[in-house]
Amino acid sequence: MKRQGLRPRFKIGLDRPGKQAALRRVFPFRKSWVAIGVLAAFDAVFLVPAVMTFRQAAGEWSHFDSLFDLVGALFLSSWLLGWSIAPLLMTVVLVLMLFGRETLTVRPGVVELSIGLPLIGVTAAYDAAHMRNLRFQRPPPKSGHSWRGGHMTFDYGANATQFGSDIDGAAAIGLTHEIESAARTAIRKGEALPAELKGQWESDSSLLASAAPEPSRDDPEPLSLASPSSLALI
Repeated sequence: MKRQGLRPRFKIGLDRPGKQAALRRVFPFRKSWVAIGVLAAFDAVFLVPAVMTFRQAAGEWSHFDSLFDLVGALFLSSWLLGWSIAPLLMTVVLVLMLFGRETLTVRPGVVELSIGLPLIGVTAAYDAAHMRNLRFQRPPPKSGHSWRGGHMTFDYGANATQFGSDIDGAAAIGLTHEIESAARTAIRKGEALPAELKGQWESDSSLLASAAPEPSRDDPEPLSLASPSSLALI
C-alpha cells in the first residue's frame, strides 16, 4: 500500500523526557495475558535446545584433536545459529508485549509519538498545524485496531494515525484539550488541503518499469534442448 501526502519526521533514539515538552503522556500497550503465556511457553521450549546445544558446542570448541572434532564443532555452531533465530524473535516480541508503550510528547507546534520500550523507541514528529480531526474511536471486535480498545485517531495528509489504548470518552475529551493547549494551536477539522496530499511516500514502481532496458535485437537466441551445447551438458 502506497502512502501519499504529508509525512512525519522519524527518528530512533533514547526515550527520555524533554525539558521543552509542555505535555507528556505514557500509554502502556494493552496486555493479553493468554497470548503472553502461550508465547512464553513456546519461547521456553525453543530456548532449552538452544542452551543445551550452546554448551555442547562450547565444549567442542574448547578442545578438539582431529578434523572430525572440528567438523562437529562447526556443525553444532551452524545449527545453533539457525535455531536461535526463532527464540530470539519470540523473546523480542514477548518483551514488547510486556513492557512496550507509546509516549505522547507535545510542545508548541509539534506533536511527537514514540513507540518502543522505556529506554528506546521510534519517534514520529507531526506538525500540529497540519493535524486534522483529532477524535476518539472504539474499534469493532476482530478489527485491525481491536487490540487497542478505545484510542485516539487523527488525520495527517492522506493518512490516519492511531495512538493510545484503553482510553474512555471522558479521558479523550480532556486529552484533546491538553494537546491543543500544549501545542498552542487548535486541531482543525475537515478535509486535507491540496498541498497536504502531494507527494508519494514510496518510489513509483512504474518509473522502475519504464527504466528497465529493453532486450537487444542482437542478443543470441535461447538454446534449445536439441542444441549441441544442451546435449553435451546432458
